Amino acid sequence: MLEYLTAITMLLLVFGHALLIQKCSKLTDEIEPSANNLSSELKDIIQVLDDVADLLNDGLNMVTAKTGQTPQTGMDIPSLLSNLFMSKMNMASEHGDPQEQTRTIQVGRLRDALGRSNHSRLVRLLNNIS
Repeated sequence: MLEYLTAITMLLLVFGHALLIQKCSKLTDEIEPSANNLSSELKDIIQVLDDVADLLNDGLNMVTAKTGQTPQTGMDIPSLLSNLFMSKMNMASEHGDPQEQTRTIQVGRLRDALGRSNHSRLVRLLNNIS
């Protein structure tokens, strides 16, 4: 019984897949004319935006010609971001414990782990630090 159910399900999947392929092939025929229409509409929008940019540029040139001054522009984005981050780096930290935490070093375990020669170098180094 389970084998029949599996076989019927597989046949339904094969037929469903065939129908899906058939519908997708018809869909490409329907999409192509609308894609051509979309490209012509985008060309019209680009032309309108170019005209608006030209008008704004002409208006800006007229204003600067009357006043004799060039408009002040802001900083570029990379400079603005670097100034923002650099100003935050010099600020003191508001979080965390300001007191240093000291820990004791267990010399016996350290000597066993490092061996005698490395242990004496490390002890000299620690004495120089403190």
